[in-house]
Amino acid sequence: MGAKGGQVVGLNQIKDNNYAISEPTPERLKSLMFSIRSYGQIAPIVVRSYDNLAYEVIKGSTIVRALKELGIDQVMITNKGAIEPHQAKIMYIALKNTMDTDYIKTSDLVDELVEEYGLVHVVDNSGMDKQEIQEIQRIRSFEWEKYLQSGDTNQASLF
Repeated sequence: MGAKGGQVVGLNQIKDNNYAISEPTPERLKSLMFSIRSYGQIAPIVVRSYDNLAYEVIKGSTIVRALKELGIDQVMITNKGAIEPHQAKIMYIALKNTMDTDYIKTSDLVDELVEEYGLVHVVDNSGMDKQEIQEIQRIRSFEWEKYLQSGDTNQASLF
């Protein structure tokens, strides 16, 4: 899994992933476009080798979108190689873990990975500890509809 950083490829070789957790706000996209117009692409996007000469975005979908809207046809990448889709998803969670996220989508992705590969594998590869993963799962499994219908708004009774 050797990474190659700073490689430049055509934007037409980049395929977006189907597990992105959040969409950029219009303000975030506008700010990023201003930055790219002013300074160029400062950091590479993270990709995995996909199919023939194509790459799938692991982290950097917003940069790709900004480049497209600016009419730029090349992108700087860090290629993590031919890693498996589940490894890319774990890497995505680890990279996204430091940012604002949609916890419902994150929990869906974590549940999928834990179910298929086990808790230990996800802990060992995501940058999250066992307690964080179990907390995400616990929040996701909480019966929100029942709670809301009960009329009990005491936050101490949530969990």
